Amino acid sequence: MLNRETIEVSVGLISDEATGCGGENEDKTMELSRSSLLNVIKTPILLRILLINLFCWFTNGIIYYGLSLNSITLSGNKYLNVFLTCMIELPSAIIMVLALMWIGRRTALSGSFFGLGVCCVVLACLPQTSSKFQTQQVPL
Repeated sequence: MLNRETIEVSVGLISDEATGCGGENEDKTMELSRSSLLNVIKTPILLRILLINLFCWFTNGIIYYGLSLNSITLSGNKYLNVFLTCMIELPSAIIMVLALMWIGRRTALSGSFFGLGVCCVVLACLPQTSSKFQTQQVPL
């Protein structure tokens, strides 16, 4: 049970609507044991879903590691900054699990991507001369 809805699992077959097939001369179903990445590339619907997921995964990873690794450039104790960055992940993971259960995957992920995008743009627009949030240059 997910999002208060029962999920029916069809193990043996993929429907025509998911694969984009459905002509008179084509098979009505495709066996999962013979499916491959080539079948995903051939069908426009699955290819679009694959490309969207790859983009979201790549973007999420780059932003997560960029913000996490950049926390040592904040003023103050760099070890405390890394610790606080790691500690903020606990409540955010709990909030995200609850959001996934209550409002669904698509709305929760879209909302979190949009909210974090707005936060990153606002952070980029803040003046860098603020004494409270001054960053340090770390030599490579």
